[in-house]
Amino acid sequence: MRKILPLLLSLLLALICSVTLYPVTASGETWVSLYGGLAHTPSSKVTVTEPDGTDLTLHSVTWRDESFQSPPYYGMRIIIWISRHSPWGIGIDFTHAKIMADLNRSTRVTGVRAGGTVNIEEPVSNTFKNLAFTHGYNFLTVNAFYRLRNDFLPPYRKGNLIPYIGGGAGITVPHSEIETSTGSVNDYQFGGLAFQALIGVGIVLGQHFLLQPEYKFSWGNISSDLDNGGEVKLTPLTHHLILGLSYRF
Repeated sequence: MRKILPLLLSLLLALICSVTLYPVTASGETWVSLYGGLAHTPSSKVTVTEPDGTDLTLHSVTWRDESFQSPPYYGMRIIIWISRHSPWGIGIDFTHAKIMADLNRSTRVTGVRAGGTVNIEEPVSNTFKNLAFTHGYNFLTVNAFYRLRNDFLPPYRKGNLIPYIGGGAGITVPHSEIETSTGSVNDYQFGGLAFQALIGVGIVLGQHFLLQPEYKFSWGNISSDLDNGGEVKLTPLTHHLILGLSYRF
């Protein structure tokens, strides 16, 4: 399973290189992008089931993102526009964002722990020794993009700014670093479905480059299998503030 993410990244890089070396037809246009930024994931519900009868719901786990600490937040994207004058495009987007649970923060916990009923406010550390995705709850999505008309801009700005919106669906490939009292996992796994929506603007920097400030909202399903046969599930909703650089041709 450790080879899943490197394989996906290799396939994406191969696609980017192939498009760069063998450009689309003269009527088309391609943007190849690298970006960094900041991600914020609000508190969310986490469930855990284990063979000893444990079936718990932690109702509000607080997440840290540490977007600027190694490994930092980053992403890669390729968009192929139908034509140079068409507003429509399709693209592939890979995003690496991290979340780490605040184990010392208390939350309401309900369900069954080792056969006994639980309904209590307690620290997350009472259930998890570790609950983190420091190598990303990475997601890979296929998206549709629409370049907005900029008639609302003053004449001297037309052509220099390219507003756009986009959205799509794909998969999560989280690196799960989870440990309970009886089970653990430290590996890449297939997490589940992912969806995202975004809005941004391309700021033209000469003939071939764009600077792209962007906001993105993502929904990702994560289902992590523990080595004892247990399972941890969560669905992080994340806000992304992005700054990217694109090469267009």
